[in-house]
Amino acid sequence: MDVEGEKWIFLPNYSDKYRKGVEDFVTIAFSKYAVGKELMCPCKTCSNRFWTDAKGIREHLICNGPCPHYLEWIYEVSTLRMENMIGDMDEMDTDIGMGLGDEFEAMIQNVYGTGNDTGEDGVRKGMNADARKFYTLVNEGRQPLYPESKKFTRLSFIVRLYQLKCIHGFSEAIFSDLLDLIKEAFPKVNMPWKVLEDKNGPNMDISKSKEQKVPTKVLRYFPLKPRLQRMFQSSDYSNSMTWHALARKKDGKFRHPGDGKGWKSLDTKYPEFGAEMRNVRLGLAADRFNPYRSMNISHSTWPVVLLLIKELKELWKVGKEIYDVRVDNTFRLHAGLLWTISDFPGYAVLLGWGTKSKLACPSCHYETSSTYLKHSKKVVYLNHRKFLPPDHKWRFDRRRFNGDVELLGSPELLTGIEVEHLLCGYENDLGKQQKKHRGSSSDCPWKKKSIFFELPY
Repeated sequence: MDVEGEKWIFLPNYSDKYRKGVEDFVTIAFSKYAVGKELMCPCKTCSNRFWTDAKGIREHLICNGPCPHYLEWIYEVSTLRMENMIGDMDEMDTDIGMGLGDEFEAMIQNVYGTGNDTGEDGVRKGMNADARKFYTLVNEGRQPLYPESKKFTRLSFIVRLYQLKCIHGFSEAIFSDLLDLIKEAFPKVNMPWKVLEDKNGPNMDISKSKEQKVPTKVLRYFPLKPRLQRMFQSSDYSNSMTWHALARKKDGKFRHPGDGKGWKSLDTKYPEFGAEMRNVRLGLAADRFNPYRSMNISHSTWPVVLLLIKELKELWKVGKEIYDVRVDNTFRLHAGLLWTISDFPGYAVLLGWGTKSKLACPSCHYETSSTYLKHSKKVVYLNHRKFLPPDHKWRFDRRRFNGDVELLGSPELLTGIEVEHLLCGYENDLGKQQKKHRGSSSDCPWKKKSIFFELPY
């Protein structure tokens, strides 16, 4: 076994052994992990965030050096034998298909046995109707693409088609023509043609579509309930969803959100919800994200909260019957929104507290210390020393701060009851109906009453 000093990854970038190791890594990594002709670059600058071709990765690893987090991975990939990799690819069966690997197999999961018996606790054993439908689709997807196929299944081939469509930017017309060509050339191919044609609109009038305007904003909503169902239909995910109750170390230290006050407060106030360890506490991340792998594409997506609220109410009050593959039974899952995650401007959008006025700090609320700079026309926020201990030396340091001694204490956070009282009777004026506040009315930090106040918890 190599000692650390003899591994090429730790040698100088200009050495012949290092360059040979980089060449081996690029060759093997692209044959095993590439998407199209690109791979995430593991150099120190890119840090596995940007997609690059083989030439670019080779240059980056020599000029920039490898990222410290990926040193062992780069070395291990470079030492793999090509003949073993080729042999593994030849031996792939229809369960995996097309080189999508173990992750693809884990995604579709092995089909479990069914049962309709009911236990002593009244919980129905086995799969419910939704689970049966899902595993029927799994079975259909695992069928070979054609009778002699050993490499592709119906599902793996469809996934590969859509992957090519996304990577190369096929239009709907091109993709529909490609499907027609496959159908005509290979009549024995076992494909769900009707589903594919319905989703890609083969009957669309292309001459008319060219005249249609491209929408500025497109809403694509991904329902929450089916995704929670899929989590519990995977044994790995199901184990993870109950780890906090069965395997988490509880020693009084903050190791998990379950150790926090929010989690404990929800369980205390609603004991029936807390009694079922499989119930889900949700967090809403409201910052925008890029749904494509190229960072230079000027496209972002913002979550739409209005559609989510309806589902959150149903998941709390009614719940959803879900099959848990880990214990082979069906239970009623409930979920509640416990956290929101956003940047500071997003805080105003989600919760309604203005983050641009002189009372912009939601922690200090009406006791925010701010000063308006007349010439620069900006509001600045000072007096941070009030959060220091009463006897801290900086509280009495006039020269290094604003010329005053800080005697104020840190303000208390607003409680939920206080916030609810402040917003009692508040009416939202949104969009073009929104009134512009002037004078003393600008002292009100609330810009709207958040829709989250409609949640019953």
